[in-house]
Amino acid sequence: MKRYKYQLFLILVLLINIQFKLHSQLNVVKYDGKLGIENDKGELILEYKYDVLYNYEKFDFFKGKINDRSFLIDQQGNEYPLVNDINDINTNTLAVDIKNCQNLEDLFNANQIQILFVRSNHIDSVFEKINLLQNLIYVDFSNNEIDNFPTELFNLHNLKYIDLTKNQIKKVPTELYSMKNLCGLSLHENLITEISTEIKNLINLQYLFLTDNKLTIIPQELWLLKEIEILTISGGFRQIPEEISNLRKLRKVMLTNNNFPEISFEYFKNLNELKFIQLDKNNIKRINPDIGELKQIKYLNLCMNDLKKLPKEISKLKGLKGLYIFGNKFNFFQRRKIQKLLPNADIRFRLLMK
Repeated sequence: MKRYKYQLFLILVLLINIQFKLHSQLNVVKYDGKLGIENDKGELILEYKYDVLYNYEKFDFFKGKINDRSFLIDQQGNEYPLVNDINDINTNTLAVDIKNCQNLEDLFNANQIQILFVRSNHIDSVFEKINLLQNLIYVDFSNNEIDNFPTELFNLHNLKYIDLTKNQIKKVPTELYSMKNLCGLSLHENLITEISTEIKNLINLQYLFLTDNKLTIIPQELWLLKEIEILTISGGFRQIPEEISNLRKLRKVMLTNNNFPEISFEYFKNLNELKFIQLDKNNIKRINPDIGELKQIKYLNLCMNDLKKLPKEISKLKGLKGLYIFGNKFNFFQRRKIQKLLPNADIRFRLLMK
């Protein structure tokens, strides 16, 4: 029974992590039975025409459906007709999402493809013929068995998004840092031990996912990436780095599996775009009162730390929608106190099971 509860506990942690990944600065809205997309200012980005529409993948793309036709949609509202079967590729196909497919030869005749997802295919390298797909802007080879960073990608000069999550990559080649058009990079859940100081050259990078590797040192040059909007890192910190305050466009940050006995939010307070903070599994024992200065925060994850109480200043977070704090050491009285301090927030103290 204990093992069963622990497994369910980990599942909920995963679901909360996913929730933090899926929040976008764009919103799906419904009008007259159809779905469209608005920005945070209420301005219509994509007209109301979709039967199904939801946030899809970590680089803020959406997936939409009109009748039997599927699309991927980026933040500018550009549509990419999508197929999930390699046999359905035609001259109009711009996006392909295939899993567990053994024969990929038909891909290379469709050089108009701009988005390619080849996930969970048990491949250990990226095929050389990918060089034929020169229109690619986004590739996803996550959840495979790749142990060397695919250098074939460096010949794709229009590439903006690379997702190599859940592979076995140990080293990042220096050529990657010359891809100045790169906007999104996910190397989450690999075996990477080092990030070069040359990361400073990725001046257009907006999304960077580095959690669950074997990093012990984070180069100072990372904080020079002024376009970063979403940043996830683990294992390289003993305190919140002061330089994070340089990332003025940051709207979501995840610093997990570090060692922060005490945490101050001083360096977050002037990041006006920051809405999501995830600080789970950091051995945090104390939260400083300056948490009350994070007026802009909407969601805060402090799960699986060593907290027994929260400062009363947290009541100043009037806009807080979600507070995730299960896996800590709050007693009954502290839980009641936190609920009174944040009466309008969705507070998760524990995993409820029968």
